[in-house]
Amino acid sequence: MTFIDRLIFIILWLLVVICPLPFGSNKPLFWSFEALIMAALLTVWGLQALLKPATVNVSFKRTALIVLPFILCIGWALAQALVPAALLGLPANPLWATAAELTGRPTPLIISIHRMHSLEGIMRLITYAAVFWLSMQYTRYNKNGRYLLLGILFAAMLYTLYGLLMHFSHTEKVLLMDKTYAIGSVTATFINRNSYATYVGICLIAAFALMTRGFFRQSSSRRGFLLKLLQFISTKGLVYLQCIAVLCLALILSNSRAGIVSTLLGITVFFTILPFSPSMKKFRKFSLILILLVVGAMSYALNHFMSDETVYRFSRSDTDLAFRMQIYKETLSLIKEHPITGVGLGNYEAAFAKYQNSQMHDKVNLPSRVAKAHNTYLENAAELGIPGCTLLLLSFVSMVGLCLKGLIVRRQNFVFPAAGIAVTALIAIHSLFDFSMQIPAVAITYFAFMGVCVGESWSSQEDSAYAPV
Repeated sequence: MTFIDRLIFIILWLLVVICPLPFGSNKPLFWSFEALIMAALLTVWGLQALLKPATVNVSFKRTALIVLPFILCIGWALAQALVPAALLGLPANPLWATAAELTGRPTPLIISIHRMHSLEGIMRLITYAAVFWLSMQYTRYNKNGRYLLLGILFAAMLYTLYGLLMHFSHTEKVLLMDKTYAIGSVTATFINRNSYATYVGICLIAAFALMTRGFFRQSSSRRGFLLKLLQFISTKGLVYLQCIAVLCLALILSNSRAGIVSTLLGITVFFTILPFSPSMKKFRKFSLILILLVVGAMSYALNHFMSDETVYRFSRSDTDLAFRMQIYKETLSLIKEHPITGVGLGNYEAAFAKYQNSQMHDKVNLPSRVAKAHNTYLENAAELGIPGCTLLLLSFVSMVGLCLKGLIVRRQNFVFPAAGIAVTALIAIHSLFDFSMQIPAVAITYFAFMGVCVGESWSSQEDSAYAPV
């Protein structure tokens, strides 16, 4: 790596490690600063790639099924915000005509309800894509992937230890700010318990992946498997085990129901799909033992450390489900009203306001302001329209597809593609009930993680077939 490459990777590493610190970066100042940094890094990388194409470690041809749908989705979001609807042959949002009547001034007849909200949403999506792209480029051929995941893991440990200290000292603060939400729950540097739980879940899978990689690099024989596993855990793997224990405790004390369940399912997916790697063929009979050990240990921890708040939240799941189902129902009505065009990226709250009538509030105990759909898929479909949402989801499906290919064909570092599938399963399940992927720190951590996993999805023997273009 050249000096510029090292500098870009170090800055990327620092951004990924630090982004959870300022309230999960869920403030305009923080996510705008991150967007500026990533724009600069991507520009420098792009100039270097133009001058010296050999520095492109993962070519466009390898990732076309990820990149093309994403570019089309971004293009559509820009069209929603900037192009007059008449030029697209589509109807403008009727609110613009109403605004023109009320103000007596001409207004842009575009699809998006609020142009600036859409442009802000586009900026954030491009930032996450830049994190993924640079992470994939700089972790392809060296130990940078391990360094990046170690950075994510140990940063999570620092934030989690801080969160546990605040919790056990009964100090209801997030940094210097008094908590007004999730009181009694561990949220570390995040405001929302569910967002923090998703972040911890990602980091737990990173810990399991690094520990599993370390063990199988050290032991290539199945003779005395369980004894070797115990020896590894008590020596080189002890640090990872300690990290896992602390993160599990914090996850349970976050009192996030969806976070706990989706993390358990994500970890189960990780150990379930590992045996499909050719390198794991001789260890397949031990895979069930590993799954039982891990899930059993986490279930034991959940049973013994679950707080009264978590028990209470699980007991009132039916009430909360009624709240969410009502929002889902009204969101589906919004999607049916604008199935093709959507209402513009970042405009869910403004569009949903018309559905918050008194009858709806009488049915369930809804807050006066519903800012999120509590289902990322429905919210994306409402904002981007069904075709735009499909394009965005296709990029995620393509990432998982490449990881699945890597798991099957790779004989070294197969753990990373497996981890990519597992962490996406975690995110996919949690996104059915919440909006954690809309929190910048969670999204940046996820895409940095996926950059490592996708970058490890090709064997070196395939490189000549995918020369940079």
